[in-house]
Amino acid sequence: MSKFWGILIAFQLLPCFTVALSDSSEEICGKMRYPGNDEHALETCKLLQLQDGEDAVTTTPLQFRCKTSQSTTMTQFNITIPPDFIDKFVWPPSTDIAADGAAEPKNDLSSDPPALPQSYTFSDGIVSGVLGAAICAFSPASQLGGIELSELHSLNHDEDLPANPCLFTPYEGCHEIIDSVIQSVANQLNADVVVLDALELALGEFGVLGTDIGRAISDVYEPKPKFDSSRIQAAFDAIVTVSNKVQPCTGVDLTEASKRRFIYLRDFGSIARSAEPFMTRLLHAIRVRRSAVYENENHSGASGILHPTVLLMGFDKALTRKSCYCCWASPNGWSHSTFSEGGRALRKTLPALDSRSFYLEERRSEIPLKALSAAFFLPLVSKSSEVRTTALSLAQNSVIPALREECICLIPRNFQQNAVRDLTRRAEIQRKTDVQNTLIVLFLRQQGFLAVEDLNSAVSADTSSGGANPNNALRSDVLGDHPDIPLLIAVGRIATIAIGLAHQRPHAQTPIRIDAEDISKAHAIFIENSQTFSHWVDEIEGRRKPEVKEDTPDDGSSQSDTESSGAGEEERKDTIVEGVKNSRDLNKHEEKLLQCIVDCEDIDAQAEIDYQNDLANAEEDENLDDGAIEDYDSADGDYVA
Repeated sequence: MSKFWGILIAFQLLPCFTVALSDSSEEICGKMRYPGNDEHALETCKLLQLQDGEDAVTTTPLQFRCKTSQSTTMTQFNITIPPDFIDKFVWPPSTDIAADGAAEPKNDLSSDPPALPQSYTFSDGIVSGVLGAAICAFSPASQLGGIELSELHSLNHDEDLPANPCLFTPYEGCHEIIDSVIQSVANQLNADVVVLDALELALGEFGVLGTDIGRAISDVYEPKPKFDSSRIQAAFDAIVTVSNKVQPCTGVDLTEASKRRFIYLRDFGSIARSAEPFMTRLLHAIRVRRSAVYENENHSGASGILHPTVLLMGFDKALTRKSCYCCWASPNGWSHSTFSEGGRALRKTLPALDSRSFYLEERRSEIPLKALSAAFFLPLVSKSSEVRTTALSLAQNSVIPALREECICLIPRNFQQNAVRDLTRRAEIQRKTDVQNTLIVLFLRQQGFLAVEDLNSAVSADTSSGGANPNNALRSDVLGDHPDIPLLIAVGRIATIAIGLAHQRPHAQTPIRIDAEDISKAHAIFIENSQTFSHWVDEIEGRRKPEVKEDTPDDGSSQSDTESSGAGEEERKDTIVEGVKNSRDLNKHEEKLLQCIVDCEDIDAQAEIDYQNDLANAEEDENLDDGAIEDYDSADGDYVA
C-alpha cells in the first residue's frame, strides 16, 4: 500500500520537475556550448531544448548563441561568423612546418605550393626564444594569473602580470616572417591560431569578418553604440572561441578540451594607437575562454585550465612614432643592445597602446572611415603633415585590463641572401597593394556595390608561399608618381571609373558587381586621364611662358621696336647736347648749366677710379700710422702695438 502511494505522489510531482528543468534548460545549454563538451552533454542539451518546444541544437561553426544573464532576464544573441573567416584566419596545427620555420616537402604529388616559403628559416636561438616565451605564457600559473587579476590593474603596475609575447620584424610590410615563426611554434605545441589581421579589422563589416563582428568592433568606438554592451562582448567572445572542428551533422564544436590557442593580432602596430577600446573587449573574451570550462568543472574537483589561450601581437618595421602621433619615423636611433635585449626595451620603441582618433586636417576623404579604419589607413596613405589625432570620445570610461608585453625580434637566418632580400621586397610591395585594394573594396561596398574577393589579398595559412607578384608593384609605383593626388582621392576616382565600366558590360548584374578586370582597366584610365590633364596644363603653361618673358609695352609695340626707338631717342639727345655746347650765344649762366650735363658711362668709370684711389690712399695712411705707433712705443713704451 505504501508503494502505491509513493508511485502516485511521484507521478503527481513529475510535471513540476519537468517545468523546473524546462525553465533552466537554456541556462544549462548555454553552459554546455563551451568547447570540449562530451556527447552525453550534447544529448542532454537536445532533450532540454525539445522540452521547451525548440528545435534541436543548431549551433554551427558560423553561428554562436551567446547568452548573458542580467538579473532575471536571459538575452540571446546569434553571432554569425562567415565561413571565409574560418578558412583563412583559423590555422590548425600543420605537419608541413619544420622546427626552424621552413616548409617541409609534402608527401603527396600535389602541385599546391608549400605552406611557408623555404627561404624563411630561423636560428635555433630565435625559435627557442619564441617557443620558451609561448610555453611560459601557456603555463597554468600564467593562465590562472590572467584570470584572477582584477581589471582595475593599471598599465603602470604590471610587474606581477603574465607576459604577452610581442613579435617584431624590422622588415616593413613583411608579416610573413612573423607568420612563419608562429606557425612553427604552434605546430610544436599542437596549438591552433586565430588571426586578426589589422587590414581586415580596418575593413570591418565590409570584409571577411562579416556584419555581426564588424559592426560590434565599430560600436566600441561610438559615443552612443547601436548595440548594448552584452551583444558587443558576445561578438568578441565568438571570435575567440571560434573553431574549425565541428560535428558534421549538428555543427557542434568538437575542439579538444585541452586545446591550446593563439590569438594573433597581425600588424598590430598599424592600429595600436587606437586599439585600447578594442583590446578591452578582446582581453575580456580571452579570459572568458580560459576560465569558462575551468569554473564549470571546478566544483567537481577538476583543476587546471582546460582552454589555455595566449595573445600574440605582431609588429613590422616599427615605424616608430615620435612625439607627434601622426608622424612615423624610421628607427635609425636603435642600438644593437635594443635588439639583443628585446623585452620591454624593444617594446618601448614600438607604437604604444592608446585610444586616439585619426583624421585629416584639411582634405576630406571620399571614403568614410571608422575609428579603427582611420587609424590604419591615414598614416599609410596620407602625408604625415595632414594627419591629426585627438582623444577618442567613448560611451563609458572603461579601464583596459592590465597588460604586460615582452618583445622578441625576428630576423631570418639567411637574411643576407639575395633570395630573402627579394622576398622581403616583394612582401612589402604586396602589402602596399593589399592596402590599396582594401580601400577600393571599402569604397565600393560602402556605396552598395559588390566586389569580388580577389581584389583584396587577405592573409591565410599559405599566403606567403610564392611572395608577391612583381607586376603588382605597378599600381603602387604609378600612384606614387602623382604625389599631388592624395591616395584616398585616387582610390575613389578609380573605384568610380570601375563602376561605370561594370555598368557598360553586356548583361550587367544588379547590384553591379566589380571584378579585378574592371579595377585594372579603371586604373589604366585613371593614369591616362592624369597624364592627359598634365600634358594639357604643360601646354597652357608653355604658351604663357613666352608672353611672360616678353616685356610688351601698353601701346602694343614690340620690344624690338621699343629698343630701336630708345636708341634713336638717345642719339637725338646727344645731338642736341652737342649743338648746345657748340652754340656761341650762351650767357655765362647757361654755360655753367651746360657744364653740369655729363655722360652716365663717364660717371661710372670716374667713380670707380675715385674709389680705387681712395682705397690706396687709406692703406698708405694706415701703414704710416702703424709705423708711427711702433716708433713711439719703442721710445716711451706708453702704447701697446
